[in-house]
Amino acid sequence: MTPQPSDIELHQILLELSQASPRAAGLRPWGHHEGPTLDMSAWSYIRQYDPEDLVMTVGAGTRLSTVSETLARESQWLPLNVPDGGDDSIGGAVATQLDGWYRGGYGPFRDRVLGLRVVTPAFGPIFVGSRVVKNVAGFNLPRLFAGTRGSLGVITEVTLRVSPRPPVEALWVHPIAPGEYAHTLDALSATGATWASLSVVHSRNTWSLCALWHGRKEGLEPLAETLGMPTDAGMLPRVGDQPEAVLVAGAVPRAHLGTLIERWPSSASLQLECQTGAYFGELRTNDEYQSLKGWMEQISGSLRLLKDTQGTVPPASARDPLWDAIKRHYDPNGCLRDFWG
Repeated sequence: MTPQPSDIELHQILLELSQASPRAAGLRPWGHHEGPTLDMSAWSYIRQYDPEDLVMTVGAGTRLSTVSETLARESQWLPLNVPDGGDDSIGGAVATQLDGWYRGGYGPFRDRVLGLRVVTPAFGPIFVGSRVVKNVAGFNLPRLFAGTRGSLGVITEVTLRVSPRPPVEALWVHPIAPGEYAHTLDALSATGATWASLSVVHSRNTWSLCALWHGRKEGLEPLAETLGMPTDAGMLPRVGDQPEAVLVAGAVPRAHLGTLIERWPSSASLQLECQTGAYFGELRTNDEYQSLKGWMEQISGSLRLLKDTQGTVPPASARDPLWDAIKRHYDPNGCLRDFWG
């Protein structure tokens, strides 16, 4: 068995580095960075797995594919399938607050994070959250670190709530025009089915409505009579897998779904989950990003930058004083890279 790295050792490394960026599969690059990095690939292991309790604790560098293979042996799974098909690490998925196709049916991925081990420069290794599903603790501290991209501390271990694998998966893909999604969506909703995902997808210059259903075999037959035979559920469209693209994610109020589809650049891909308003997509230029960001602020939507390897989107000129105060408290010596903006 490969020795698992020590969080104490990582803490000593952090104190010796300045503006370091954690690096592992799934911690998606945000802008050009030439400073030192922390290679988290050594934190790839399964600490504990209790199939009866539906709880798993893994090293932050463990890939999603490794977790899926382990869970499949017990007919269980983790409902996280990123639209661009990336084989992310668990720590990277938490640090960038990734979500995938199943948010509408299973909730956001961050709700499955029960506990985290985090190495902070100021306090050393700490544990936040819980290692059990039933927990009556107060503030959900793991959410403090979700989406902060390692700027408050380096995630080294994650405890997750997993689920039984659905017996049957079925996918229907309906080509649509951008303005016709509502009619097709109403028809699918009228079936009375509980959908794992109802998504409008723009991929390779084609608009589609993808209906993904999970359930038992006896529930599939009436749906097939109404909607026709499904497609292979493994054939979900790819979204945002162009290496030069700026990947973004967020959510919009459901009343603005149609407007988001109209405003999305015609040359860029998009996956919009219609049950929740969550989206994942790519943009090409800073102008596209700033235009979308301004509109999101007007409608109380959200826009997060997931990946920008070319530095297409410049950092914001104004800083948040509250964020600066948090950084001074957690990282007084500036060991961790500041991802503000």
